[in-house]
Amino acid sequence: MKIKWRSHLKPKPKKRRPSSEEDILHLRRTGRYIPPPRKSWRDKFIVVVKSPFEWIERRLVEPLANLVDGADVFRILEKVGFLIAVFVFLLEVGERREKSIFEAWQVVKDGQGEKSGVVVLALERLKKENFSLSGINVEKTNLSGAYLSGANLSFANLSFAYIYNANLNGAFLMGANLSNADLSFANLSGASLMSSNLRGANLRGSNLSNADLSNANLSGADFYNANLKGADLAYQLDVNDLGNELGVANLSGAKNLTPEQVKSAKNWEQAIYDKEFRAKLGLPPEPMK
Repeated sequence: MKIKWRSHLKPKPKKRRPSSEEDILHLRRTGRYIPPPRKSWRDKFIVVVKSPFEWIERRLVEPLANLVDGADVFRILEKVGFLIAVFVFLLEVGERREKSIFEAWQVVKDGQGEKSGVVVLALERLKKENFSLSGINVEKTNLSGAYLSGANLSFANLSFAYIYNANLNGAFLMGANLSNADLSFANLSGASLMSSNLRGANLRGSNLSNADLSNANLSGADFYNANLKGADLAYQLDVNDLGNELGVANLSGAKNLTPEQVKSAKNWEQAIYDKEFRAKLGLPPEPMK
């Protein structure tokens, strides 16, 4: 005899979520409706906040992680470190430049009358940084051999300064005080010396070719063996006083030069002039070489 084990028991129907309003009504009538669990405000907050982080993780973090996994991490860090170092260096360049200019200016300011030549280095540093030297006071200071080509030295006080063999080619010296300065063998070609004071200056062997000396005070200046070729000598403060010594100075091609100016200097007959100007001075033509 076969025994049916628990054949009288029917399997319990599986609970399912209602999918429509009719199902919900039917389940409510039969007393089998189980409402879904209500979400608390905390559950809603987690869902809302988690969503953007999932996007960031999927779009940014995962690709970056894959890139790092497939590359040499130490090489990447080395490149990043190099870029950071370059960035910091560029930020500090401006500060270092300002500090350097300030220190050089202090040397010039406090170095009046300095004989060691340290002021030369400071002036050259300022010139290199395109810093204007207008109005500086370097009276009685040693500036020999200074390279200040094209520098702005307008209205500067260079009286009694030692500027031997300095390079002032194309320098702007308008209104500068160069009285009694030693400019022997200095290069002043193309320099603007308009309205400057060169009274008693030593310009022996200096190069003043094409320089603008209009309205400059050249009283008592020594131009022996100087090159004044093409220089502009118009409107001297003392029209009858062109320096103290001309000697064998080269005045060929000088502009706005008058015989009266020339004859006021010593040894004017030995200077070099154009053929036409020699005739104005009553000098014979130069002998054929």
